Amino acid sequence: MKLLHTTFAFVLVSSSASIAAAQDLTPPPPMNQPQPQEQQQQQQQLAPPPPMQQPAPPPPQSTEQRLDDSKKEDSGRGLEFLYVNAQAGGVYDALGTFSNTLQLQNTNAGGAMVGAEAGVRFVWFTLGARFRYDMLQPFNIWQLNAVVGFHIPAGKWDPYVSVHGGYSAIGSIDPNNLQNNSVTPALPCTGTGCTTQDAANTLSTKGGNVGFAFGVDYYPVRFFSIGIDGTFEAIFLHRDPLALPAACEAIAACVSTADANPYYSQSGDAAGVSVVGSVHIGLHL
Repeated sequence: MKLLHTTFAFVLVSSSASIAAAQDLTPPPPMNQPQPQEQQQQQQQLAPPPPMQQPAPPPPQSTEQRLDDSKKEDSGRGLEFLYVNAQAGGVYDALGTFSNTLQLQNTNAGGAMVGAEAGVRFVWFTLGARFRYDMLQPFNIWQLNAVVGFHIPAGKWDPYVSVHGGYSAIGSIDPNNLQNNSVTPALPCTGTGCTTQDAANTLSTKGGNVGFAFGVDYYPVRFFSIGIDGTFEAIFLHRDPLALPAACEAIAACVSTADANPYYSQSGDAAGVSVVGSVHIGLHL
C-alpha cells in the first residue's frame, strides 16, 4: 500500500513538471501587424506615378510660314517684300581722277545730293532701282542705277552691303566752267545757239558708273526704318562734239573757226570717282 502511494505521488509530480515545461515552451506572441489605415498609406506611397501627358504635335507648317516665323524670332519684323526709301546727303565727284578730255575747267566738286530707291526683298537679298541727283556748282550729275544688296537681319538693326551700276550723265554745266570760256566768242555767229550759255546747254556728256555701298538700317517699327550709308563708285563719261549753230553753217569763216575749236571738232572723255555719304528713311511692306 505504501508502494502504491509512492508511485501515485511520483506520477503526479511528473505530470506537474511536464505541464510547467510545456508552459515555458509556449511560442512568442505574433508581431504587431499594421492597422488597415497604415496599410493604405503605405500602398499609396508605393503606387507608381501617373503617366506624363505628352503635348500634342504641332500642325505642319508651310515653307513660307516657317520662313516667316524664323524672321519674326530673329528680328520681330516679319517678312518684307517691297521697299521704298528717300535719301539725302553729301557727295564729292572727281570726274577727272584717271583721265580728262572734257574741256572743262573744273571737274572736281562737292555738294549736296538727293535720291530715291525702290525694289523687292527676298529675306536677305534686295533688288531695286535708284535715282540720284548730285547738285554741284560747276555741273550737275544724275544717275539711274540697278542695286543688289545683301542684308543681315539682327533684331531692329539691318546692316547691309550692296553693289550698283547704271547710267550717269551731266545734266547741266555752268557756262563759266567751259575751258577759257571760248566755246562761241571766237565764232562770227549771232542769234540762237551762238552764246556760251547755248553751248553749255547742248553739251552732251553721259556714260556709266559702277560701285558699292555699305550701311545700316534701324527699324523703330515694323514698316518704317531710318539709316545711313556710304558709297564709293567709279564714273566714266563721254562728251560728243558740239553741233554747229544753224546761223554758223552758212558762214565759211564761222565753220573754219569751229573746226579749230575742240568743243566742235573733238569729243571728250573722263574717268573718275565719286564718294557719297547719306541718310535715308524707308517704308517696308
